[in-house]
Amino acid sequence: KTENKIICEKFAELISSIFNIITDIQIQKKSLYTLIIPNENDRSVILDYFKIDRDNLNLNREYLKNSLLASFLRGVFLSCGNLAEPSINYHLEWSVKKQNLANILQEVLLKTNLNLHVNYTQKKSSYLVYLKSYDNIVDFLAFIGSQARVMDIIQVKMVKEVRNQINRTTNFETANINKTAIAATEQILAIKKLKKSKKFESLPPELKELANLRLNNPQMSLKELGENLSIKISRSGVNHRLKRLIALSNS
Repeated sequence: KTENKIICEKFAELISSIFNIITDIQIQKKSLYTLIIPNENDRSVILDYFKIDRDNLNLNREYLKNSLLASFLRGVFLSCGNLAEPSINYHLEWSVKKQNLANILQEVLLKTNLNLHVNYTQKKSSYLVYLKSYDNIVDFLAFIGSQARVMDIIQVKMVKEVRNQINRTTNFETANINKTAIAATEQILAIKKLKKSKKFESLPPELKELANLRLNNPQMSLKELGENLSIKISRSGVNHRLKRLIALSNS
């Protein structure tokens, strides 16, 4: 059973070409495709060919040797595997009905020498074997020969990292802008308070110049304020003078 029509047709094609057996494809609700081999003798031919135990559905471990491992896992992935959309989540899983098959699959995945971190859980009537690591998923797909999908996932990851970097930069710049705006507001209120209390006229010329420059240019940074004074001073010098203005307004 599969929700993927192409995969169902591919298995039908393989069974026909290898065993010369005609299969029946049925479509059920929710676009579920079921590949059926109605003839019992035909079913026996396939099970005998792969030396599969009919009662316990144990697999013939000859097919789990290194030379056939990639092909075996490619077939398992096509038959019961699912890959989540990588832009949303890194998750690759296999859903099987029998616990012993889940155990075998987990064992086989650990035999690939890919250092996979294989997770295992039961969900309702199914057993899920899954990978959640980006590196594990990419390594597995490369191992079974799905190079195009590997490139897709790498590209998605690169886009996500660039987007995250842009977001981090934007958030940092936004925080700095907000911080500057809050500081400038405090400075302007202090200068207006000095003017209202008649203290402004008694200020030293350098403080008056800076105060007027700040009132007329609330958007300027400390560095820009320092560069636009008649005698240029550093950012720290501007900050020191503005703090003096605030202190004088509160005295």
